[in-house]
Parts: sequence; structure tokens; C-alpha cells
Amino acid sequence: MRTSMRTFMVGLLGMGAIAVLRTVSALGVGGGESGTMASDIGEAAIVFAAAVLILVFASLLRDQAAVRTWILLGTGTLAFAAGDALWVITYAVRGDVPYPGLPDIFYMLEYVFMGVALVMAGVSLRQRGAERSSAFLIAGLTGVVGLGVLFFGLMNPLLLAEGLSGTELAFNVLYPIADVLVLIMPAAFLLVLAASWGDKRVLVPWAVVGASVLFLAATDILYSWLMAYGVYTSGSVIDYGWVAAHVGLAVAASLALDAEAVPVRTWMPLDETSESSAQNGARTSIDAQPRFHAAASTRRGA
Repeated sequence: MRTSMRTFMVGLLGMGAIAVLRTVSALGVGGGESGTMASDIGEAAIVFAAAVLILVFASLLRDQAAVRTWILLGTGTLAFAAGDALWVITYAVRGDVPYPGLPDIFYMLEYVFMGVALVMAGVSLRQRGAERSSAFLIAGLTGVVGLGVLFFGLMNPLLLAEGLSGTELAFNVLYPIADVLVLIMPAAFLLVLAASWGDKRVLVPWAVVGASVLFLAATDILYSWLMAYGVYTSGSVIDYGWVAAHVGLAVAASLALDAEAVPVRTWMPLDETSESSAQNGARTSIDAQPRFHAAASTRRGA
């Protein structure tokens, strides 16, 4: 699959903006809280721009199932940007941010939208022929390992933290568990299904989605760990992990649009393709298999 200049520019500008923000923050431009506030505003602006791009790219897709999935991913990204914006505004007005507070409502909404989107994408791939039972096994194992790591490596400092109310404690525990169950497990499920396709035009966009979501969840879990041990500071490197993950989703949306510019092959297990090729004594393309038909898909207006 050929990557468009649009996709290249989305990634370049997004990561370039993150690099500029990090450099400004590291150099202490603005000084003290003013510099940190400027960095927080910039981070929210980048995530908001990523959300807008995802929604715009989604509106240009022809595959209606994909449109719904990308709208959910874009809405989830928008919810995160709204949470960040509310956090900045609240801090500027009050000098502190209640926890849990209004921003957390929007942060939690992202889990809902992202989780539903990932499950929808996986179900869509299965309905189109991606029959990988190992996807359920790998997703389940990923969840078990992830929860094990949380309970043995993170829950003790979270539960033993002093001076926390019951609500604060509940949210401290809820966030990392949601990362594993709502983001990591569905992302692993989607990645395995996408990898079973014999066409990079299906694999690449969803692989970038899965990688971005995993990076988002890992950043959030690391944040919880740093908070549990009292070593997190606002404006640190970890803050840009959330931003980079959402930029990755915008890049994936553009890749999905690139994929619709060319015919997309339907699913064929890689081992079945190889077996058929060996029987025929020659390399056989996925499109040539009699069991499935090529599904031509073009961009809107093409």
C-alpha cells in the first residue's frame, strides 16, 4: 500500500508539534507554572486537531462499517481533548483541579468510545471472513497478564496511599483496570485479526490503531504508577505519550483513507494461500482464489 503525502504530513506535523512543545518545556520557556500551563494548552490543542482529522477522514470513507468505527475513535479522541481543556481551564481559574472532577468524566468517556470502536472493528473483520480463534485466546491471555501485573505491581501503592477519599481511591484503581480490559484486550484482539489478512491495505491501518491504543494504555498505566509513588510532575515526558498516541490514531485514519484508493482483497489465511500455491505448483495471488472475490473499493468521488 502506498502512503499518501497527506498521511506523511499528518504524522510529520503531529510529531513535530510534540517535539516543539517538549523542547519549549525542557528549556523552561515562560518559566514555572506559566510554562507548564502553555505546554498543557499545546497538548490539548494537538489532541483536538487529531480528533478533527480523524472525524474528517472518517467522513470521506465509503465503507459504512469503517465510518462508524472511525467516528467512535474520533469522538473518543475528542473526549480526551475536552478533558484536557477542562483540566487547564479549571486549574487556571481555581489553582487546583478536583479529583475526581469534570475532566475525569470526559477521560472515562474516551474509554467507552474507544472500547466500542475496537470491538466493532474486530467484529467487522470476523464477519468479513477473518476466522482466527487464536484472537480470543491471545486477547484473554493479554488481559490475564495485564491484570496480574497491575495487582502485583501497582495496586498495593495505590491502595495504601494516605489521605485519599473513597472516591479518589476508586478512580485510582478504575483507570488502570479500564486500560487493560477496555483498551489493551480489544486492541490485542483486533491486531491478531488484522494480521490474519493477506493484504497490507487491511493490516496497516488497523495495526497502527492497535499500536496507538496500546501506547495510550501503557502511558496511562505508567502515569498511575508514577502517581502511586509520588514521582509524577506535570509537563514531564510522559504527558506527551497521550498526545503521541492520539496523533497515531489520526495517522491510522489517513492510512484507512489511503487503503480505499485501491482495490482491497478479501480475507485469506496465509497458510491456506501457501497451501494452494504449493498444490498448483505456482505462486497464486489471494485475488485469484475461487473461495473469495476481490472487493473493489475506491475513494468517494473517484
